[in-house]
Amino acid sequence: MLSRKDGRVPGGWAMTHRNRATAKATLLGVLALLATGDAVHAAGTAAIVSHAPGATPLIETVTSNYSGAALRSVSFTVTPKPGSKTRAMKVIYLASVLAAKGRLTATTVTVPVSFLYAGRANTVVLTYKFTDGSIASATTSFNTPSYNDPCGKLSNAIIQNDRAAIASINFDYFMLNNYCSSDAPVIVDTDGEVRWIAHTGVGGQPGLLYKNKVYTTNGGAGVNRVDLDGTIARVGDYGSIGVTYTGHHNFDPGRDGIILDVNTTEQTESVNIEIDEETGAVLNRWDLADIIRAAMRAGGDDPDGFVKPVGNDWFHNNASTYNPADNTLIMSGRETFVIAVDYDTPADGVKKIHWILGDTTKLWGQYPSLRRYTLTLPTGTLPPIGQHAVSIDRLGNLLLFDDGQGSFNQQPAGITRTYSAARSYKIDTALMTATQVYDYTRLDKFSYICGSAYEGGPGSYLVDYSQERAGFTELHGLGKDNRLVFTIKYPLTGFCGPGWNARPVKGHNFNITR
Repeated sequence: MLSRKDGRVPGGWAMTHRNRATAKATLLGVLALLATGDAVHAAGTAAIVSHAPGATPLIETVTSNYSGAALRSVSFTVTPKPGSKTRAMKVIYLASVLAAKGRLTATTVTVPVSFLYAGRANTVVLTYKFTDGSIASATTSFNTPSYNDPCGKLSNAIIQNDRAAIASINFDYFMLNNYCSSDAPVIVDTDGEVRWIAHTGVGGQPGLLYKNKVYTTNGGAGVNRVDLDGTIARVGDYGSIGVTYTGHHNFDPGRDGIILDVNTTEQTESVNIEIDEETGAVLNRWDLADIIRAAMRAGGDDPDGFVKPVGNDWFHNNASTYNPADNTLIMSGRETFVIAVDYDTPADGVKKIHWILGDTTKLWGQYPSLRRYTLTLPTGTLPPIGQHAVSIDRLGNLLLFDDGQGSFNQQPAGITRTYSAARSYKIDTALMTATQVYDYTRLDKFSYICGSAYEGGPGSYLVDYSQERAGFTELHGLGKDNRLVFTIKYPLTGFCGPGWNARPVKGHNFNITR
């Protein structure tokens, strides 16, 4: 608008200082709305026209017509069931992802709605965001078929302690891995409801939710990826590099990709490889037999009495984690110890040991070449025994599940306790010490193999007594000050039960961007 030299605009209205301030505030408010993506007008519209069964009983495809503007994204939330203490998971699909999967046209969009409840009515709210900043929403309801997991246990959870309040724990979902079910891994909510299944037809211990996709073994030398919409793809096959099996224990997040515990033609449960999650390319490799042999020979010991060839489970690698504090890979061996080694290969081509944490009364403690790497434990700190599920917590400490079981294949076997515990250690590499800083011990709970303990958020933990001696797989959800917020029990069946490893799903939003 053009103004006159006397400060008046055409039409005779005086642009006073106060009016200018009001106009400026109004403009800033409009810009703020645009910046947040909230609607300032309603150009885009959408309406649900149909729905149909998806890839699993827990997925429904919902089709909508839309008009008025181009779509930027579509999200959905599934309303928690009556009486639920879980918070709804929100899944957001970029329009480009839906288009790439053939789910988007110029006038229609089909959204795969996952995390549904099986065998009941589901209410779903869809939100459509358009490129012009406008937003539309629609609500639909439908019934889903019942779901019975192949091992007949997961659909029959025994809930002993329901959550007292929504804010009492920092996670609402967890991923459960097991051999029992050919649908594994599965995602379960803290009410004990199965909400997502991998349905690959292959049971196995590995299962990792990584960058909004689920990765698991194909039952051989390969890796499968399962999108949240149920689409299954082969990531890679590693037989050509000597891998014979990718399913014996964990898949864990690494520095650059996913770290797999694998068997090879030369070694049993002592090799890790890191792969790119999209291309499947091998990014890194750790052969513990080579690393430990080199250290033992350099220290004047003969490694042949400790490191064994293929067919001998001398290390029993069951988990690994990347430590960004010193760029090392930490690996757990049930038969031996927790060990930290170089993440990157040095110039001489041999990765080096940084430290070892474990029970020195086991066989490895008889070798001076290995004892020299041992972390000292102050009074009151116990060494982990037969541990599983190593990870780095939010404070940079080493968290693990201390099974309490001595070695099966190495002699002397070392200590065996009568209970298991979740513990975390502060590692000081300068002083070469490991000090226990967190502990959850139930003297009446003992899972001699296969258990896990992971952080679910500040002050929250999920502890899995997979092979609990009372005849159950038993999960404990812990809130602040180790308050037992919920207990979920499954009748024990087969090797490591219906849930050998359980990881919290952190957060309540999945942003699907590719």
